[in-house]
Amino acid sequence: MYPRGYLTELAATKATLRRRITEHRAGCAENAARVFRPLAWVDLAVDLWRQTPLLGKLAAIPLGFLAARTASRHAGTVRRWLHWSSLIFGALRQFSGR
Repeated sequence: MYPRGYLTELAATKATLRRRITEHRAGCAENAARVFRPLAWVDLAVDLWRQTPLLGKLAAIPLGFLAARTASRHAGTVRRWLHWSSLIFGALRQFSGR
């Protein structure tokens, strides 16, 4: 039906295309892993927070204020971090459904 040379050429083109697709998929997987790495850190932090006993969570609030007071030279940065961390934890609580 088809000449043998044409089929050989098609097979070579198919092999090249498959190799390029495989390389592209590997690159996409590497890029996705790089993009989602910070989300994995956030997920780990949320898991650690959930595993923290209630007393530890209650102690974290005054300890945060104490850290802000003792680091008066950088108090603006610490207060900003405390402000944003409460906002982030509240948003994470909303997304987790708990």
